[in-house]
Amino acid sequence: GASRNDIVTLEAALLDLGGLYERQRRTDQAVKLYRDFLAAYPNRSNVRLRLGQLYMREQKFDEAEEAFTAILKQDRSNREVRLALGLVYLEQGRHDRAIEQLALLLVETPDDPKLTYLLASAYEEKRDFPKALEAYGRVPMSSDYFGNARIRMAMILKRSGRADAAVASLREALSLNRGLPVLYVY
Repeated sequence: GASRNDIVTLEAALLDLGGLYERQRRTDQAVKLYRDFLAAYPNRSNVRLRLGQLYMREQKFDEAEEAFTAILKQDRSNREVRLALGLVYLEQGRHDRAIEQLALLLVETPDDPKLTYLLASAYEEKRDFPKALEAYGRVPMSSDYFGNARIRMAMILKRSGRADAAVASLREALSLNRGLPVLYVY
């Protein structure tokens, strides 16, 4: 069999080639390349992660979930994969699973503004507006997500008939004077 160094070298070359296929929009070839490699070396999580990310970009969320879940069977502590799995659940409309996954990550890093924003988005998608407002409200002003969180809060507040609070939330978003924010919607 191949030595560990040979496998690592082969994996690096494969990821380079797969990346080239992806940039050229030859996704079927990239998928085949990754799957063939994983058939021979099933425990190579870097390749499985790339495959899962490719599936996400192609909006093949069931396949992405399968790839990410396989990685977590080997290493439950992989934060990048756990976050990706939370995003898959969000995209699938499995709000409770997304909330569970994101909340667990947030317990480990409670000051992570991206996780806080994503958790709020999951609550909003679930239509649990009180929890969405509370989570959006925890996004710190220093975060790139602050303006977006305040805009999302304003939208929720407006829908619930709280126009004054919605306007105040928008004023907070605009007070940063960072230009127009990019709206992150998950």
